Amino acid sequence: MKGNLAITTAMEFANHADDIQAIVKSPLDPLEAFFGEVIEAGKASNDIPVSTDIDCAAKSLVAMTVGLCVLARGDYDADILRVEKASALSIIGL
Repeated sequence: MKGNLAITTAMEFANHADDIQAIVKSPLDPLEAFFGEVIEAGKASNDIPVSTDIDCAAKSLVAMTVGLCVLARGDYDADILRVEKASALSIIGL
């Protein structure tokens, strides 16, 4: 997603008017819905703990995804990916 307009604009999210913030957030809504559906399916199949808050976890995973897109614009090593993987699994209780 290097050069992605939504991610680039989101980096300065607080500096924009409410209508611009809504436009910037709109491409992230389907990603949040996707994570929510996958987490819900994981809970239904007992692969993800029932105690996992779907909404909170989905929002957190979107934030991590945006963070990774930002990191991808710079110089980072593979260790950050292992840390992010561990954090993502922790968010969903694994």
